[in-house]
Amino acid sequence: LIGMGVGDETSSSALNRKIDFFRKEAKMNESQLRDAIMRQPSLMQYSIESSLRPKIQFLVNELSICPSAIAKIITTAPAIMGLSLAENLRPKVAVLMNQC
Repeated sequence: LIGMGVGDETSSSALNRKIDFFRKEAKMNESQLRDAIMRQPSLMQYSIESSLRPKIQFLVNELSICPSAIAKIITTAPAIMGLSLAENLRPKVAVLMNQC
């Protein structure tokens, strides 16, 4: 839909894979996903394997954020999924953790 060619089978299957990813791994419902895409259309352009999944794993495994909260984070602040894990998220979290 957004950023994908209509009728292009490859784009359509890539879009479906990302929708499935957000529903299954981020536990997002249709409304949350729609809201997140409206706020951050580029969300559907990020690679699942090299961008989206590592960030969700970071949030769940390293920050101990429960999977059910991931949907709320992405819905509220979808731009977080576009930030560099190595150059942005991890260093910022490290600074915050050192302050506690």
